[in-house]
Amino acid sequence: MTDMKQFINETKERLTSPTPRFFKKIKIVGKVLIAGAGAILAPSVANVQMPGMLQEVAKALFIAGSVMVAVASAAVEGE
Repeated sequence: MTDMKQFINETKERLTSPTPRFFKKIKIVGKVLIAGAGAILAPSVANVQMPGMLQEVAKALFIAGSVMVAVASAAVEGE
């Protein structure tokens, strides 16, 4: 049980620590990809027919952007 608490505390500390400049840029690019994917997928939520390939590309962009933001958020100065 203490291992899990230690892991949670380390994760919290890591996510609140300063992010290096390079990873800040990666985080911005990831957020742009997420926003672009959202803009592409928004009409399909409103029942507007879109090509399936376009939807698949948007889903892939969303996943890639999400992973980029998550990894960049966990990066810490000095490691």
